[in-house]
Amino acid sequence: MKRRLARPFVALAISPNTVTAAGLAFLVGVVYAFSVHDYYLAAGFIIFNGLCDFIDGTVARASNVETPLGKLFDRTADKISDAMILSLYLLFTPVPLPLGIYTMATMLISTGLSSNIEAILGQQVSDGLSLRAARYTLLVTLTPFQQFLPLFALLSILTTFALMERLITAYRLSVR
Repeated sequence: MKRRLARPFVALAISPNTVTAAGLAFLVGVVYAFSVHDYYLAAGFIIFNGLCDFIDGTVARASNVETPLGKLFDRTADKISDAMILSLYLLFTPVPLPLGIYTMATMLISTGLSSNIEAILGQQVSDGLSLRAARYTLLVTLTPFQQFLPLFALLSILTTFALMERLITAYRLSVR
């Protein structure tokens, strides 16, 4: 499916970094949608942000232009997107602050840890149950219906799972 979505970008010679930047640009729409409390619109912009994140690496590989700088840009854009989107929930919805902060902290620590495992230990870290896709699915399915507490309860479970999985991976790789 990723290849099918990436084909038009490759055919039009759109760089993967442009796809990543477009994902960041959709965050402006997410901010606007949250500020006017239009959660259907917010979900739409989150979908486009997620699609850009979903295909940018595939576009890079299919175009044969994968670079370390592109990977860094993608990872940084992922962290910016995660932090920005979750912050908007804390600012504009009744998500309990401790739950929101816990969810955001575990998500950012988990993604930072996976980046470090890949950079320092040279091991690609999988998303296990495709945690990033699961997060986006939860965001776009529960946000329009304003189910913010269940959303963050589920996100906190997913991010805790991801963090534990990555800590175990780091430990196993470092004792080899």
